[in-house]
Amino acid sequence: KNSFTDDFSSVKNYISIKQAIKNLVLTTPGEKPFQPLVGSKVKDLLFEPLDAFTADTIRDEIINTINQYEPRVELNSVVVTPFEASNKLNIAIEYRVVGLPIIETISFVLQRPE
Repeated sequence: KNSFTDDFSSVKNYISIKQAIKNLVLTTPGEKPFQPLVGSKVKDLLFEPLDAFTADTIRDEIINTINQYEPRVELNSVVVTPFEASNKLNIAIEYRVVGLPIIETISFVLQRPE
C-alpha cells in the first residue's frame, strides 16, 4: 500500500513469483476458495516434534507443492534449518524462472502460531 496515495500497487515479474511461492507454502489445502487441493500441509507439520525427520518432511512437502502448483519455476534447492531452542524453522528456497537464466532465492522463518 502506498502511504501517500492509499492505493495498492500491482506486483509484477519476479516479485509476483516470490509471493506466489510463499503463499503456496503457507496456504493450507481447503483454504483457497474453489481450489480445495491447492496449498501445503506445512502449517500442520509445525505442531509435530521439531527434529530432523519433521524438517525433512516439511522440506519434501515444500518441494512437492511448488513442483505441482508453480509451473513458472524450476527448483534448485530447498533448505530447512531447524532452531530447536526457539521452535523455529528457517526456510530457504532457490529456484530458476523457466525460460530465463535468473536464479532467485526466498528465505523466511516458520514457527507455530501462539
